[in-house]
Amino acid sequence: MIQSWTYSQLVKVRQFRPELVDQVVDDILTRQPELNWLVVIGAYLDQEINLGKAAELLGMYRLELQEKFVKQGIPLRLGSETSEEAHAEFAATSEWNTSVKEKANVL
Repeated sequence: MIQSWTYSQLVKVRQFRPELVDQVVDDILTRQPELNWLVVIGAYLDQEINLGKAAELLGMYRLELQEKFVKQGIPLRLGSETSEEAHAEFAATSEWNTSVKEKANVL
């Protein structure tokens, strides 16, 4: 059974061995889709990530996630709130467009 102090110690370990803790967390989130959903949605609701990033982390299209949010009553935050967020969304969209074009050229 995990004790509550374990989490604070993991945060401390991450300061000097981030690769170790990050790998374990990534493994857990990959094996536990429900936990991954809750973590990503929590980050979205806490305004740590935007809708596009949430969709990316969940392996969904933005509009698909938007529809799921509406059905589940999760509030939507549409549009960028800061210029940094707008630039990040633009970069993510550009990267996605490039990967789609590359995949289309392979086919």
